[in-house]
Amino acid sequence: MVRWTWKWVGAESMPRGTSQVRGIVHHRFLRGDVSVLIYIIPLQPHITFVDIDFIRDALACPLDPVLDEPGWRPAAVLLLICGRVPHVIMTEKPQHMRVHAGEISFPGGKPESVDADLCETALREAREEIGYGADRRSVVGQLGAVHTMNSRFTILPFVAVQERMPPMRANAEVEAILRIPLEPLLKTLAADTRRGKGMFTLQYMGKTIWGASARMLEQVSSRLAGRRADTR
Repeated sequence: MVRWTWKWVGAESMPRGTSQVRGIVHHRFLRGDVSVLIYIIPLQPHITFVDIDFIRDALACPLDPVLDEPGWRPAAVLLLICGRVPHVIMTEKPQHMRVHAGEISFPGGKPESVDADLCETALREAREEIGYGADRRSVVGQLGAVHTMNSRFTILPFVAVQERMPPMRANAEVEAILRIPLEPLLKTLAADTRRGKGMFTLQYMGKTIWGASARMLEQVSSRLAGRRADTR
C-alpha cells in the first residue's frame, strides 16, 4: 500500500468565474467576487519537492542561440516552467494535422527572417501558439540540441522560468495547452527500448510523450539530479 503525504504550497486569488488548476489537487471557494484557490500536491515519501528557484538555478546557463550544422535544418522550442508548484507547459496537436497529429510537444518551429536568432524563434513561436508574451529576459538557459532523424531537424530548446502562471491562449495549431506538474511527470521517465538507444517516454493523463520532447525532458531530469547532488 502506498502512503501519501501532502505538502501545502500556497493560495492565490483570481476573478470570479475563472478556474485554472495550479497543482494536482486544488480547492476553490468564493470570497465576494474573488475565487480563492488553495492548492496542494501529494508526495510519495521518496519524492523530493523542488521549487521554482531550485529549477531556475539548475537550468540556468549562458545562451548560445546559433546552430551551424550542415545538412540539418535548424529549429527552436521553448520549455516554459512556471508556478510556485512548478509546471511545464506543453501543447497537444490537433488530430486532423497531416504530421504530428495528436502529439504532445513544446511550442516551437523553424526560424523566420524576422528572428535575430533561435532564441527569438522560440519566443515568437510561443507567442503564436500559446499566447506567451514574455520577452528574452524570461529565458534562463538552454538545453543541448536534439536531432530528429526522419525530418533532419536540429532543435535547440530554450528554457524560460517564471514564478507565476501566465495567461495563455491556443491558436489553430494547438488542440490544448497542457499545464503539467513537472516533478510527477519526470518520475515517469523511462527508456524507450522500442524506438532505440537514447530514446525515452513519459506519461501524462494516459498520454505518452516521446521522441524529441522526451529527450529534452530527460535533459531537464538530469540537470535537476545533478543540482541535487551538488547541494548535498
